[in-house]
Amino acid sequence: MTVTKMKYFKIFALMLLALMSGYAIKYFYLNDIFQSINKTKLSFDRNVYNFGNFKFGENAEVYFKYKNNGKKPLTIKDIQSSCGCTIAKWNREPLIPGDIDSILIKYDSENEGFFTKEIIVLSNSETSPDHIFIKGTVLLNEE
Repeated sequence: MTVTKMKYFKIFALMLLALMSGYAIKYFYLNDIFQSINKTKLSFDRNVYNFGNFKFGENAEVYFKYKNNGKKPLTIKDIQSSCGCTIAKWNREPLIPGDIDSILIKYDSENEGFFTKEIIVLSNSETSPDHIFIKGTVLLNEE
């Protein structure tokens, strides 16, 4: 290869690299914008609920109210808890902007003593994953 051809090849390779970099940046930038367009805003009436004291073997339940404060429908995709003793039930249908719904959290008192459990709410909200907590103290039954 002659020096002139080598020069043109290097220029072509640099131009191709610059073009590909431009497309990659544009793709990732537009992808971020598209992802943010489809997100909404979720807010809870509270983030922590304290059951206080209750007896071993009793089940405890609480509703966490939430609202769609965004401009797009809110969809809760999944709810995960830090143990099998905590179960969540929720409406799987999208929540339209401005509406309110609730998540039922059930705690099965398997062990004695103080507890704190984390519940992770996965949705199309800007703040996802959202974290809510329950806590309390399970007392032994005294007869």
